[in-house]
Amino acid sequence: MLRGVERYRRAGRRQRGRPLLPTVARVVGGALAAALVVRWLLLGTFGVQSAAMQPAIAPGDRVLTEQLSYGARWPWRRGRTPAVGAPQRGDLVVVEVPYYPRGTLRGVVDGLVRVVSFGALSTLRLPDGAALHPFAIKRLLGLPEDTIRVEDSVVFVRPVGSPDFLSEYELLPELIATAVALPEQWRRDFPFSGNEPEVTLGPGEYFVMSDDRSFAADSRSWGPLTSQAFVGRVFARYWPLSRISGM
Repeated sequence: MLRGVERYRRAGRRQRGRPLLPTVARVVGGALAAALVVRWLLLGTFGVQSAAMQPAIAPGDRVLTEQLSYGARWPWRRGRTPAVGAPQRGDLVVVEVPYYPRGTLRGVVDGLVRVVSFGALSTLRLPDGAALHPFAIKRLLGLPEDTIRVEDSVVFVRPVGSPDFLSEYELLPELIATAVALPEQWRRDFPFSGNEPEVTLGPGEYFVMSDDRSFAADSRSWGPLTSQAFVGRVFARYWPLSRISGM
């Protein structure tokens, strides 16, 4: 009788211990799946290293993005979820940098290095030695079929159907942009002078710019972008704590 009870207890211990690993695996797997859903379909985080969007966003800031307004891209980068909104003038958008070598061995290696280093390291460099990042934050100023021109670093927009140009400050009163600081005797017709010829956007095309106009890496050099280049809309800054705010 005692031996039978002892055997029962030992079997009970094994049975109680047996479900532990599957339970842990289910909990961990569920947490990872939830994190992936949130990260890829709902919210994203980006660390800002460039001064191109000052004063709205400064180097060292960390921002939150939401993907649903433009349609979240699936992790395999083909196709999007249905959009719940549309890009709006004045939006701060995270865009794919057009000249980043996606789909190449260099791009894959750089992506792995970024993942392992949590974004601190990069294998790709711009001509000036700065790191080449796959994403950038820009301000959306031109909507499809708008006509755009830039004079002395100020963007003028003739919205589709309107006979007149309006400055970006009339369209976005809260905007603070920094003009190009030209060297002495630098002519208006020289490159990077803060002046761009008139361009009319096609259907589905958008014009994005830096708030600090001395940084030319935007639609002035890239040309118009389509919404396929949009990763998400910046809606809040969560770091540093002293500057937490909506965007």
